[in-house]
Amino acid sequence: MQVTSKASIPGYVNLDLYFHTLEGPIKIKVEAYVVKGMTTPLILGNDFADQYSFSVKRLEGRTFLEFGDSGRSLNIVNSISPELVDEDGHAFKV
Repeated sequence: MQVTSKASIPGYVNLDLYFHTLEGPIKIKVEAYVVKGMTTPLILGNDFADQYSFSVKRLEGRTFLEFGDSGRSLNIVNSISPELVDEDGHAFKV
């Protein structure tokens, strides 16, 4: 509903989400919504990031997820859809 303001997502599952960092695993209990036809394997929204103090950081060509003040981080891959990128590799222009 938050994404489109027109649809609802009735299907969800409660599960443990594990992030395997070099410093050890992080486990978080989540309520994950199942979206039919979604092409991205996982979306972590801003409200989720705020709740768990996650930050996406970019430094020296590296993108990583930082887990609050735990000192733990995880390298991540940017998942911009190829259909939404222009000929220069930009998702949008300002």
